[in-house]
Amino acid sequence: MRPMPSDRTPMCCGPIRSHRPPITRSTNGPSARSLGALLVAFLRARLDEDEQVANAATGGPWRQVGMTVRGQTRMNGNDVLVVQHTWPQESAHMVRHDPARVLREVEAKRTIVALAVVMMKAIAHEYEAKQADRILCVFAAIYAEHPDYRAEWAPSSIGVAGSH
Repeated sequence: MRPMPSDRTPMCCGPIRSHRPPITRSTNGPSARSLGALLVAFLRARLDEDEQVANAATGGPWRQVGMTVRGQTRMNGNDVLVVQHTWPQESAHMVRHDPARVLREVEAKRTIVALAVVMMKAIAHEYEAKQADRILCVFAAIYAEHPDYRAEWAPSSIGVAGSH
């Protein structure tokens, strides 16, 4: 799968255009735009990493066979062992998150980031800007263990409570 350019329009959504000119806001700290730019760069880098790891793994779809996980080679589709002797609940998790699914998730997440960027460019009020940042912060929390993740991006630090 080829990398998706950062400005590529998602196929399912048609052209994404903003009809409002971007505005400039000033704040005491980093601007909402610069926070958004940091989050977008962070998320794009993590999605690139996810894609590289998925492309390097044995092809999918994976399936559970007893205490093993099996997949298919990318070259000829031959059946190959991916993991041997694992617990059934672990193999079920691995099968659910095979490389093919990860690649679909990467594409979907890139679309979400692209839509958030369009939102940030089109907004006219500080409140709306903060909502766009909150969406990106919640999304970035997926990668909270990454060394480049910043504690101030945590959903709890921006006033977003968990849904569970």
